[in-house]
Amino acid sequence: PIHHAALAALCLLLTLAPSAHAKKTFTVEKCTAAGEQELRAAHSFIKANLTAILKKSPLKAKHQEKVRAQWDTVKAVCVDHKAACKKEKLMGRAHGILTNRVSICYGIHHKYDYCELVDTLFHEAGHTFNLGTGRLGHKEGDRIYEMGHAAKALCKAKGLSRPLKR
Repeated sequence: PIHHAALAALCLLLTLAPSAHAKKTFTVEKCTAAGEQELRAAHSFIKANLTAILKKSPLKAKHQEKVRAQWDTVKAVCVDHKAACKKEKLMGRAHGILTNRVSICYGIHHKYDYCELVDTLFHEAGHTFNLGTGRLGHKEGDRIYEMGHAAKALCKAKGLSRPLKR
């Protein structure tokens, strides 16, 4: 017999899990108009250059397919009001393995540039896609960092490095 708790958990999972038939749409929430515009531009840049970025990343073919299948389901949420964003190095966090939600500390990116935002968005999305970090664990040089760096390198190579809009 199925326990009520297990049935409830299954119902919750089915409710929260992205449907195979769900419309794939990148969404941005709780950002300033400039933040939303810049995040949409970063998403579009990555989408338009996804094949080239993935070629330069250390991701295996199965992980690359996961990224291709889920890229348009990312949901970016600006969280500059959160205490975590006040930390100097925190640029974003990944929260939603089921929802592909990434939290972006947009304000801190003003110390850097547009290509750094591209890096952060792709890096955090990698976490939500559950790609794992490889043998290194999560630190500089792991596959999640390297996929973000591949996106940033291409952004810079195309001459798109510039200050972010405020």
